[in-house]
Formats: sequence, structure tokens, C-alpha cells
Amino acid sequence: MQTSAIRHRVTDFLARYPPFQEIDEDDLLALVERGRVKFHECEEFVYWQKSAPGPFVFVIQQGTVSLIEEAAGQEKLCDVRGAGDLLGIERFLGAPHHLYSARTNSDVILYALPAQDFEALLGKYPAAAKYVESHASVSAGFHAAGHRALPSEIRVYDVAWTHNTVTCSASGTLQQVARRMVQSGVHSAAVLDAAHGVLGLITPGSILEGIAAGRLTPASPVSQAIQPPCCVAPQHTVSDTVLAMARSRSTFAAMTSDGTPSGKFDGIVDADCLAAVFGSTPFDSLPRVATAAGTAELHQHHRRARSFLLEQATSPASIGWMASWATEFDRHILHRILDLSGHASGDLCWCFSGASGRGEKLTVELPALALIVSDPARLEEASDIYRDVVRQFVECGYRRFDPPPDDPGFACATLAEWAQRYADWVRDPILNMVYDARPFFDMSPAAGNASLCDRLRLAVEREIEADRSFVRILAHDCLNSMPPIAFLEDYVVDEHGAQLETFQLQRSALWPLVDVARVLSMSAGQAFGASTAGRLAAATRRLPQHERVFREASETLQVVLYQQARSGLRAESNGAELPPSILSRHDRQALKSGFRSIVRLLQFMESGLWKEAV
Repeated sequence: MQTSAIRHRVTDFLARYPPFQEIDEDDLLALVERGRVKFHECEEFVYWQKSAPGPFVFVIQQGTVSLIEEAAGQEKLCDVRGAGDLLGIERFLGAPHHLYSARTNSDVILYALPAQDFEALLGKYPAAAKYVESHASVSAGFHAAGHRALPSEIRVYDVAWTHNTVTCSASGTLQQVARRMVQSGVHSAAVLDAAHGVLGLITPGSILEGIAAGRLTPASPVSQAIQPPCCVAPQHTVSDTVLAMARSRSTFAAMTSDGTPSGKFDGIVDADCLAAVFGSTPFDSLPRVATAAGTAELHQHHRRARSFLLEQATSPASIGWMASWATEFDRHILHRILDLSGHASGDLCWCFSGASGRGEKLTVELPALALIVSDPARLEEASDIYRDVVRQFVECGYRRFDPPPDDPGFACATLAEWAQRYADWVRDPILNMVYDARPFFDMSPAAGNASLCDRLRLAVEREIEADRSFVRILAHDCLNSMPPIAFLEDYVVDEHGAQLETFQLQRSALWPLVDVARVLSMSAGQAFGASTAGRLAAATRRLPQHERVFREASETLQVVLYQQARSGLRAESNGAELPPSILSRHDRQALKSGFRSIVRLLQFMESGLWKEAV
């Protein structure tokens, strides 16, 4: 590339695409200066599978190139790459030769860059190296340059230790502790025992509530207004703390040496401590759910909660805690609807199923509800209650994206009816269309009498244990959905080379992961009640020799859920499908690597190796 004008033109082109976006202009100009421009006509080979890498790596300037795997005299399309994509980088990923043949699909212009110089730049720019590495394996932990630290990366001690704290004994008066809180400018106090363990917390709210109810006076002892403590350890992350506070329905947490009430008290964590991490407080909506006057107010809290989640959707690595928080929020909404409606739940068990049951729903989609009824005499009444609760969820801003079921009362049944349904699915899965019933194998209790769900789970596990062929049939069904192979311009490319305008994220990427993890869990005797990530982690413990397959599947799950959440929260949809045009280059590469991980997971299932631990 001889002239300065050409060098700058090529540099400007490269700077639009990763990994060159991470490299300084002067270094790019030096790299380009020693490069070449190459032209290939349609159906020419740039290089061949198993051939040794040459002195150059290539960037496609114009046209498209297919990566072909040749085996047993047959060709398999593995990838399609277009403008801005890299070719011939296997040498940087540990491969001694080209893994695929690169064949042009049209007239193609390539920028050939010196491989040795490019490798030196990867050593100088870690973000560029990370992008190249993403061609070999999926990573949910990739961050663009300049990202802010995630809540899952920050210790709670680092944001809480500077805050003032007030402590007191249980024998002091409320007036005394209230005076100390006002003087210190804090909104809580820790009640300690003689060994400096935490008996509980005192807040202005707990004092006012007791006085309003006539139970307390300023002279009342502190022991009468203590709230049970939510405890965390200093090494816990901020996201761990947020989840612990959500589950305990508290806006405060006591930090102790070991995260238990008996540990040595180290301080109090509150919303003000955490706001600096989040940029906003996650407690704007969730704690107010318990006191909302009706569905109109709950609707406002729901909108704020989804806005908070969208703000936090900055990386796939955030998805784990975000999904748990979103599930906890949906559970709070359910409890408040039941409280406002006066629906007694003593002999009812409200369950989440599907994505909600797995703790993986972050969007405005209506939680999949199932109701287990203990007393058959209450079934008709319970069915009316079920329909009323679903109606109120819709009034709270939740949306149904799938067509309403033919029988809206199906999800409400007695314990005996539920047990019989599962028995029928297990004993004759094909006739009873178990493929459509898969979400019910993700049930988890959300409100009411949880023992009913536990009894149902035990009954289902006995049925599965009695007929292991059921699990094998579900394993075979996992192979029904295959991921695409690539993105090309604003299209997604399937394994046959067809270009589709819409990426069916849920059907082609999420469901294979969910279905395989479910089968792995069932093969270990666990019918339902776990997340996909939890199921994959359990499979890793049982089959450590296949750790890489499960680890990469878990990383891919985070990437896919992240894209679903970000798209769904922005568009107020369920994120089941999205146009490729909204995906950045980094997003596309992470997904492409994830697609290969899904294929490896499906190949693992097809091989039957998953039966080793059965």
C-alpha cells in the first residue's frame, strides 16, 4: 500500500470495525503500510482447510466469504463473513493450521495485513486480543473499553464502610435511639447483643408503624421494634446484597464478619450506599410494592422496575443477578395482588413455570402462573381467583405475547389432577404432547402453601424414576432446534446458507440450552425447580470430564438472556425475536461463538455421553 492516501483510506475503513477500533491510529497506519490489497473472483479459495497459515491475516473489504468444513468427502457450511470480518486468525487461537476452507461467494476485495505485526498489536491492546479470542470461545465477561464496574464485581464493603452507623442495645428506649439516628443523619440503627452480634435493625419506619398502631411509645424498649436483620458479609458483592435485601423485603442490611447475625457487626448497608454503584437506587420500586394501594400504583412500580433493569443491562455478566432480582419483583407483585384481593392462600400454592419458574424472565411478559389446589371443593372458586389474578397482572402492565390457552383454567387444578397430568406425560409423552408441556417441568413455588409444590415434585420424580425412557425421549426432542451459524449485514444465516430477516433468539438459541439443561437435571432425578445455569452447574459436578461443554453453554446462556432482556426491555416485548440490525459487531461475534457452543452441547446429547452419570 504505497501512497499516503491509500494508507489513510484503509486505516479509516479498519477503524470502523473491531478489533481495530481498539488500536491507536498511528499503530494502524504502521500495520497498513506493510499490507497489501488482494482481489478474488467468485468461487475462489482464499486458503484451504488444514493448510499452514501464510504471512498474512485478512480483512474483508468487499464481498462475502464462506468458511467450509470438509470431512468424508462432504462440505459443511460453518460461517459466512462479510465486510469488516477477519479471516485466517486461527494461528492466534492455538490452531497450527486453518480449520476451514475459505471460499468466496462473490468478487471479494481483501486487505492482507502482516500476521506478525498484527500479533504484536494484540499483545499491546488487550481489548483487541479479547475480541479475537471470542472467535474461539464464548465469554459472557467481555467488556468494551471504558466500561464501568458491574455490581457483581464490587465488594459491598467498598461502598459501605465510609457510612456512619448507630448501634444500641435492646434495653434502650426508642426515644434514645431515635435521637442518636437524627444526630448522626442516618436512617437505621443496629441492635447488638453482648458479643456484638446483630439482634436486629431499627428504622424510623418500624418506630412510626408501632406508634401508629398504638403498640409503642417513645419510652418503649428497643426490643419491641426490632426488625429481623438481613445480613451480608463484607466480601459479598453489591449484587449479592441487593438480592439478599430483596428476598428479605428490606431496604437495609447488616454487614457482619461472616454474613450471619452471630458474626461481628461491621456496618449497615442501605440504599444510599448502593446508589453510587447503580447510578439510581434499585429500591425505588420494590419496597413500595408491599404498600401499593392498587394495580394502578403497582403499574407505576412495575414500569420503574423494568427501567431499572434496562439501565443495568450493560453486560451479559450482569444477567444472573438481574434475573434473580426481576423474579423476586414479580413474586412481590403476586403477593401484593393476593393481599389486595383478600384471596386466602392457605390451601393453595401459586407457582411460576417456564422462564419465570427458572428465574430467567426479565421482560414485561406475563409470568406463567400455575395454581395447585389442595381441597377439591375449592377448585371452582380457585379457578375464578386464578383468572382474577391474571387480570390484575395485566392491569399492572404485564403483557401476554403467546395466544391465550384454549382452556384458561388448565393452569389451575387440584394436586391429584396435577399429579395425574405429569404421570400421563411421563408414561406416554408422544400421545400427550409432552413437548408442549415442557414449561411445567420448570415449576417453582411463588406464594401460598409451598408444601403442595414439594409433594407434586416428589410424585413427578417417582414417575420419572420408574420410566427412564421418558428422559431419553426428551433428550431426543432437544435436537429439534438448531442455532443459526452467522450474521451477514442485517440478516441471520442458517446452516443451509439461507438469509433470514429475523433472529429467532428464543426458539433457535435459548430453547436448546434450556431443554438440554432440563434433561440433564431430570437424568439426575430432579424434576423441576432450578435455573438453567444451576442445572448446568450440577451437570458439571456430575460429569466433570465434560466441564468445557457445560461451561461454554452457561456462558452462552448469559449472552442469549442478555440480548433477550435488552431487546425486550427496550421494545416492551418478550425479546423472543429481534432484527440483526440492532446487534453490534461485538454482540454478533459473542452470539456466533455461542451458536457453536450450542451445537457442541447438542452433539454431546446426541452422542449419549450424558447418560454416563445416570
